[in-house]
Amino acid sequence: MRWHRSFLAVVGQRLQQLGVRACPVCGRADSLRVSPFPVLLTDAGPVPGAAAPAPLQEHVDDITAAVKAEGCSSFGVRGVRH
Repeated sequence: MRWHRSFLAVVGQRLQQLGVRACPVCGRADSLRVSPFPVLLTDAGPVPGAAAPAPLQEHVDDITAAVKAEGCSSFGVRGVRH
């Protein structure tokens, strides 16, 4: 699943309105981007990848699709989630 391009454009504009205009590590605007892939979150944290074994009795009440903003390679693995 991927975000639609028009949605990514709206998210990018909203991040700029919130003051997120450049990578907080290197300061370059061209290294900050919004990931085209949603981040799925549950009450227990991020949903593991498809290759990860799932617990036998996993009960998920709510799933949230989040947008992940990514910076330069020095930015780290986590990124900033909104």
